[in-house]
Amino acid sequence: MIVLTSDGNQIYHKLETNEIVVNDEKFVFDVPSQVINGRTLGPLRAIAETMGAKVEWEEKTNSVTIEKSYENKAAYEMTKKIIGAFGQDGVNAKPEHYRRYVEFAQKNPSMDIAEVIRTVNLNLDIPTYVGYGPDEEVSKATFAEKYNTLTEENWPYTLINPYNRLVPYNYETKTGYTPDNLTIIHREAPEQRLGEVDAPLEINERTCEVIERMNAKIRELTGFDIRITRGWADYFVDKARYNGDYSMARYVFGSEQGFIFADTMLSVPQFNDMVTGKTALLLCNESDLRFYYAAENNVQLPGDTLLYDIFLKDKYQLYRQIAGLIQELSCEEGLVVRYPEGKKHITGKQNPFIVSDVGKEIAQIMKDNNWCLEEFAAYFCRSDYEFDVQAANRVIHNL
Repeated sequence: MIVLTSDGNQIYHKLETNEIVVNDEKFVFDVPSQVINGRTLGPLRAIAETMGAKVEWEEKTNSVTIEKSYENKAAYEMTKKIIGAFGQDGVNAKPEHYRRYVEFAQKNPSMDIAEVIRTVNLNLDIPTYVGYGPDEEVSKATFAEKYNTLTEENWPYTLINPYNRLVPYNYETKTGYTPDNLTIIHREAPEQRLGEVDAPLEINERTCEVIERMNAKIRELTGFDIRITRGWADYFVDKARYNGDYSMARYVFGSEQGFIFADTMLSVPQFNDMVTGKTALLLCNESDLRFYYAAENNVQLPGDTLLYDIFLKDKYQLYRQIAGLIQELSCEEGLVVRYPEGKKHITGKQNPFIVSDVGKEIAQIMKDNNWCLEEFAAYFCRSDYEFDVQAANRVIHNL
């Protein structure tokens, strides 16, 4: 496969065929390309003209002249800078995002090219999912256009977010992702869940160990018993939990504020890191989450006033302390706060009680630079969804 770029256009040609694709539009030329003695021979005129160039044959000299003019010199220089950024440590330009880099740079001409690339890598140039409520599915067309549907073979370390979904295992279709090394912690007691889903609480063994070590430190400092209240779930449990939580949120907050709460604090099915088995929600019980959100955002709870008053009196300041301790202590165990404060414009959520197991090396880099997981991935996640820790260390040590 040959891939060419010109003025923000991407041009694809499969060797030994007579077809060329420019931005999803197919063109057919007279003869196929050939590979002879390790060299590729192709119809030069057809390829050049698809790139907007003028091709002339000089019969007297048996030579070809190819000319291409750039009406917008600034656009030409910008394109050159983007191409020049490929391969630079700490920039992490990805070929599959080239057109988006160009489009975003054209809309933001004063932005540094490296910042353009990082912004697009964070997917901040496209909208997140919208309108996801109980029993709703994001359309297949929307998935095809905007989202990466990840599989067991290519899922990123723990980066499932509003742009990357990972479908959990479906016992009916026998498809979907099931993480390795899951351990059952306990069954959720009725008072610990918002919905009516009776399912075992499962999480990766190592993740469980490091979270419990951190929780023990927090219990020692506060005397408050927080625990893992959410972990991995299969397709049906994942969806049922969200539907139950969302329905309860609408009852407690009202329809409009209930949706905002769900979109900010809850884990949307297929778009949350719980699917990896290495992410968990830490609370005393899950009902405290809606009360904490209400207190933080000064929101009224017409459906739960009495319990909310008790929470404000007995637990709110304690949870504020616990949120700070999770932020402070998580790195020691290789954990990070998945949706930290001040990063909602990037992550789409803000929940200080959800932690992800990324390992001590990555956790330390993120802490030292005040990055959320999306920011780390924008710098150092390769096109195959694996984190380039070596490149990260080279850049960090040179900052």
